[in-house]
Amino acid sequence: HRDTLFAVMDLEAKLNNWEAVIHAKRSLCEKTQDEKERLNLLSEIGEIYRDKLKNPQKAIAAFSEALEIDRGNHAILQATLELYSETKQWKKVVDVLLQFVEVEADSRRKAKYYYTAGTISRDEIKALDECVEYYNLALDNNHSDNLKAFEALDKILTQKKDWKQLERNYRRMIKRLKPGENNGLMVMLLHNLGEIYRSRMKDFNAAIETFELAAQLEPDNLQRHEILAELYEVAGPDRLDKAIEHHQTLITASPYRFESYHKLFHIYMETRQYDKAWCLASALSFLKKAEPDERQLYDQYKQKGFVRAKQRMSDELWQRHVYAREENKLLGLLFGLMAGAVANVKSRPYKDWKIKRKDKRDIATDQLLFSKVFNYVCQVLNLPDIPELFLRQEMRGGMQIATANEKGQLIPFVVVGADLLQGRPEKDLAYTIARELSFMRPDHFILKSVQTVAELKVLLFSAMKMVNPKVQMQAELVPSVDATAGQLAKLLPPQHLEQIAAVVKKMAEANDPADLGAWLQAVDYSANHAGFILCNDMEVAAAIIAREPVPVGGLPAKEKVKELVLYAISEQYFEVRTQLGLSIVG
Repeated sequence: HRDTLFAVMDLEAKLNNWEAVIHAKRSLCEKTQDEKERLNLLSEIGEIYRDKLKNPQKAIAAFSEALEIDRGNHAILQATLELYSETKQWKKVVDVLLQFVEVEADSRRKAKYYYTAGTISRDEIKALDECVEYYNLALDNNHSDNLKAFEALDKILTQKKDWKQLERNYRRMIKRLKPGENNGLMVMLLHNLGEIYRSRMKDFNAAIETFELAAQLEPDNLQRHEILAELYEVAGPDRLDKAIEHHQTLITASPYRFESYHKLFHIYMETRQYDKAWCLASALSFLKKAEPDERQLYDQYKQKGFVRAKQRMSDELWQRHVYAREENKLLGLLFGLMAGAVANVKSRPYKDWKIKRKDKRDIATDQLLFSKVFNYVCQVLNLPDIPELFLRQEMRGGMQIATANEKGQLIPFVVVGADLLQGRPEKDLAYTIARELSFMRPDHFILKSVQTVAELKVLLFSAMKMVNPKVQMQAELVPSVDATAGQLAKLLPPQHLEQIAAVVKKMAEANDPADLGAWLQAVDYSANHAGFILCNDMEVAAAIIAREPVPVGGLPAKEKVKELVLYAISEQYFEVRTQLGLSIVG
């Protein structure tokens, strides 16, 4: 009978009698024991219903019957999927897509099936809960290529205002990312999750934790620092210290962001940190941006006359709270070790400076105003070596530090001209003297012998040359470096040479760029800090800075003043005021 049935099928097919063909194929299905043959016959019946008889429902029935034999047959699944789509049986389409997932091993293809199931659930079935779950399954299988799935479920849950579910989905997405995988995406997810906590759920502690994680990955985003500052302000008094940190960050990035100045003032007042509040009020008054309550506090506690410090600066205070944060401490240490030898090379006898040693002023007993202020500043700065002081009424100019060489002994001294000896109030003198004497610090003293980046570059490579004779450098530097290194090696004590070698090694290990221009600028800032601390008056400090000549390529006065204002409202400066006894009463 099989041969007869095949013959019938061929004949009826030529006559386009497709119902008869199907009947014959059904008869064969009933008689055969071969599962593969039954599968093929049912598939062929489905194709005839689909292509010849245009009967999608019966085609679906035949294909479904075939899938009972081989559930994972891709060709039959695809045919069934297309027919369900054609007949708009969307729930059945989703069922078939899930069957594809069951037999698929590749996670990327699984993700595509889930994504399609989610889109159909959203657009055709209007089953949004199922849609969200399918999109999540797509992301579980391949999140990197399916960000549109996350965008879609974000939109759905936002429209539903299901904030708890939206929060869970953001956390689920964040967990999918491996550390360092996609920092830009991670920052976006953390920021949006923080916004859900902040704006939708009013969970400020969770918002803080989330925004802080985003800030760690993208520290230059100022909007996030603004948000965090606000959150810490509403989180309670025990978290105001963090609000202060973020406002300081905002001010560092935008020095004249006065909103943060005002916020800091009120935080300090609220937490009874009155000296810090006064410093903010002082800065705002100087900048002519003070509110009435700020101006009132400033005027009420502004001390009259020249206010003297009650303590001396320790080395730790200098290093941690006076020096500019940008100052390269390794460069300072290196140049400090070389300063004595360099001063020896540059030094001359007193007679060459046209001064007589017998004219040295006794600063302990001298009643001249300049000498009194000079003595006071030397004591507060706690200098390792107090320079000798010479006053030259006939000499124009201000204050100059140099080194004399008397019978092999190096003696630092200061010569002061007429500009500083007449008509200068104590605050002006305190600023100028403190700024200049800050260069007596060992790590800055070399700048009284050399002043240019070019000279410092020769000294830097000379230090390297003494450590490593084969050090590479620009050809034009070689003659100067060879001569300087040879000269300094004879003058430096062995222990200094050992320490120089250790510092050069540290710089190499730290991959220190040794930016000499940046170091010079930072040292200049540090000198301004010292002058400001001793005069204790921003108006005076800014006026003197404005009068100083600007060297070629140097920073304009307004940039120096801006940096000094930032220092005047910093934790560094607050600590200096506390330790020196300069804080206001109250």
